[in-house]
Amino acid sequence: MHKYPEHAKAIFQAVVLICISDGTVAESEKEFLLALREKHPLFASLQDPKGLAAEIRDKMAEKGVDACLEELVTRIPDRDYQELCFRLCAEMMEADANAGAEEADALGTLQILFGFSAADVKRLLEGADLAAKRKS
Repeated sequence: MHKYPEHAKAIFQAVVLICISDGTVAESEKEFLLALREKHPLFASLQDPKGLAAEIRDKMAEKGVDACLEELVTRIPDRDYQELCFRLCAEMMEADANAGAEEADALGTLQILFGFSAADVKRLLEGADLAAKRKS
């Protein structure tokens, strides 16, 4: 059992936000989201993932990506879960072969909001499952 299972919702929504920040959702991004519940046990208990995705999509349309990220990071105070969130968001960005500047900007904003240094980001990206990158 995870120490902070309530973080699952905020992390999932952050990953969705990275996915939708460029205005399009690639098939590979959909597959990543569907596999997320199996990929990490933290997400196995998520109730209504489609509803969570719709909720963050509506908030993004109303408030913008940065405001949504600012709200989400306040719900993830634990450093281990912040790192998990950042790593999964990076993996989501990599899932989109045509990742745009919007996704990179959102990931950069997440780095700043979590207070990660360049060394932290390097370490986290090295630990991320960037399978698409390794296959090429």
